[in-house]
Amino acid sequence: MGMDDSKGFTLVELMVTVAVIGVLAAIAIPIYMNYVYRGKQVEAKNLLMTIKVEEEQFRAENNCYTTVITDGGGVDRLPETKTLNSNDKYFSVNPANLTGTASANCPAASSLADDFQAVVTGTLASGHAVDRWGVSDRIPAPVHCDGRAGYTADQVAACPGGNTTEMEY
Repeated sequence: MGMDDSKGFTLVELMVTVAVIGVLAAIAIPIYMNYVYRGKQVEAKNLLMTIKVEEEQFRAENNCYTTVITDGGGVDRLPETKTLNSNDKYFSVNPANLTGTASANCPAASSLADDFQAVVTGTLASGHAVDRWGVSDRIPAPVHCDGRAGYTADQVAACPGGNTTEMEY
């Protein structure tokens, strides 16, 4: 029996295989995590678009926007938003983050406003910063509140207190 009859892999072959797998994992894992985070952010956009639609419906009926999901009498002003807010896994709207500017026609005492801004927050993964998205009556679609460089004044106004740098995932 000679040395040519040996079967198996050499240590060098195994080390090269492990190195290749390591490089592939180093590239694939961050790409996959970014994909997962963006998938979770769809929930924020859906919640904000629901708020926007219901706010416009409320305004069509009442000539003002509302700054509450449920009024003091227990009447749901934004019923679909209330349902989504209680069922969503990653994002929610804090009632304090549904705001607007009151006037004589739309008094703050009645939780009414001439305009509205809504911000939803959520944590995409433990150990990461809170992710914030906003919408208002002046913009057509939700905006990411973190990473506002290049936003218009109306887009920035939809995200009070947001960062101007991109979020890192």
